[in-house]
Amino acid sequence: MKRYVAIMFLIASATSCLGQSLFFNGLVGSKWFSVSCLTKAEIERNKEIELRRLYFSADSLKTDATIWIFDERLTVVYRDRENKKDDTIITCIYEADKDKGNLKLTYNGKTVIYKVGINSSGNYVLLIRKRK
Repeated sequence: MKRYVAIMFLIASATSCLGQSLFFNGLVGSKWFSVSCLTKAEIERNKEIELRRLYFSADSLKTDATIWIFDERLTVVYRDRENKKDDTIITCIYEADKDKGNLKLTYNGKTVIYKVGINSSGNYVLLIRKRK
């Protein structure tokens, strides 16, 4: 029984690490979305933010959404599905620390750090705000 538990733990650990690697390795140039329409204040204070990888056009979204665009900077936009219009919520500097599994956002003298929780496929991320 102990051997079975140890094997399951090793498989779960390897799967988790693979998923995190997929997020961090492909971060620059990627787009993610949340069906929660977030404001700047909510990004700062929410304990958790769920993101899904956006592989298709934002025009295909069935609901309004918040889209996170990772390039040299992170741009978070509110996507109005009906009008097909984007409004920028925030543009900030981000730092992805693959070793610690953290995503750090810095803007207007404020810093927010999230622990990145991810599934094995790398298509779903749960950002968990860390306390300072």
